[in-house]
Amino acid sequence: MRRVNKQEPLKEFEDFKVNNKGANWSDFHKLAPEVFQNTRFQILAEEQVFLCGYTEVLIDDDRDCHIDHYIKRNIDASKTFEWNNLIAACNDEDYGAKYKDNGYSIKMEEYIEIYNPVIDNPEHFFNYLQNGEIEPKEDLKELDRKKVEKTVEIFNLNAKSLSNRRAGLIKMISDTKKGGLLGDALREAFSTTGFESVKEQEF
Repeated sequence: MRRVNKQEPLKEFEDFKVNNKGANWSDFHKLAPEVFQNTRFQILAEEQVFLCGYTEVLIDDDRDCHIDHYIKRNIDASKTFEWNNLIAACNDEDYGAKYKDNGYSIKMEEYIEIYNPVIDNPEHFFNYLQNGEIEPKEDLKELDRKKVEKTVEIFNLNAKSLSNRRAGLIKMISDTKKGGLLGDALREAFSTTGFESVKEQEF
């Protein structure tokens, strides 16, 4: 997980809010499908550089993701159309947004115990092991150490499939470096793999 660089909301998104007072998220899909699609693409491409906002999995087609409400709509409906509550996320049920909402079923009081990628810089606190698992970086304060652990738990970021993908990337980077590829050439070779925080640690 890494910081999501939120930008100004799309004008058409804001116009929908103004012109459709009382609308819910289903109304947004039904009444303004093109605006919804443009919103999803804007968040994924411009704010998240095609990375899932929680797992850093590469999403190269915005149709393969959904707009997640970081704070769930059934917990706080007032944040349904709050731009900074919207994060593009992969569709897998085993980790990420859908796991947060369905597998774990996060409660309101738990949000203060985890990192919000719109506000925080989670990449400063996560360490990636050779087996692809995430652990807190050394020498963290107790609060941050617990936040790492809780964030990993709630989003299931050590799910086996995710850990295996990260471990595979770490090994490939190591092997490529041993082969003599370094610097910008190394970065270019791995430019489309996702998991940017892993790469930053390994480069």
